Amino acid sequence: MENNRWVIYDSNLIRASEPAVSVESRGLMYGEGCFETFRAYKGSFFKPDEHLGRLKQAAGFLGLPYPEDLEISGFRKLSRKLLDSNNLSGEDAVIRIQLWGSGGRGYGVEGKPENHYSILATSLPEIKAEVTLATVDTRRIPAESLPAKFKLTNNINYITAARQAAQKGADDALMLTVDEKVSETTIANVFWVTGNTVYTPSKECDLLPGITRDTLIELMSQFHSYNIEEGEYSPEQIYRADSVWICNSLRHIIGVSRIDDHTYNANHDVLNRLKKAYDNHVQSELKY
Repeated sequence: MENNRWVIYDSNLIRASEPAVSVESRGLMYGEGCFETFRAYKGSFFKPDEHLGRLKQAAGFLGLPYPEDLEISGFRKLSRKLLDSNNLSGEDAVIRIQLWGSGGRGYGVEGKPENHYSILATSLPEIKAEVTLATVDTRRIPAESLPAKFKLTNNINYITAARQAAQKGADDALMLTVDEKVSETTIANVFWVTGNTVYTPSKECDLLPGITRDTLIELMSQFHSYNIEEGEYSPEQIYRADSVWICNSLRHIIGVSRIDDHTYNANHDVLNRLKKAYDNHVQSELKY
């Protein structure tokens, strides 16, 4: 049962059903917290330092102390204990680290802030070969209002966008900036190819600059017959693409078969080559 699995709570191994969070937690009341979600490859990890480094920076932005347990050496010990306890060491799994603030009611914080953390491990769900996207009314929050480079807990705009996409019969939402430029999906970065040029929105488009996204941009330098460009693009530009794909740390690279009423080649040569190059790169860089 889901509630019978083991989780880490403040370095302790407890059952998921065991009460741990106070109803007065600031993380519960206001969504004050940050997280990282990434993939375990039979007990190994791809770029764990970068994931933990981003989590630490997010904690600093929130003014929360960063637990020493979540430095790389401590994380290795805790993740091994967690994966072993849930019989997940021999398969690919999802790791989610959550850090949140404690304290009382009100937006102001008095005294030295306190925090708690949890680590969850679950089986990697089945990954679709192709996905569909839909543009939605909900816009990406501008980076001037909330930093886009961190995974912060209160993601009601993503939840709303995902719901709107589902109402349109799509797997995910293609989110736009308030200036009507392509940004990202609710869970992934987006790329597309037109002719011999691969495009992806730049960091000025209020997107989370994913670790997988950065890796793909590096790998594209090996594709000498294609150029890679980052910039600000209208939906019409992605509508005219030959092929579109999304990427994140859990699902790697997935082809997009449709955006709104526009269809794409999810078996494009550059997409297939990039999938293979990325998978090989991950396997060569895994760390235990």
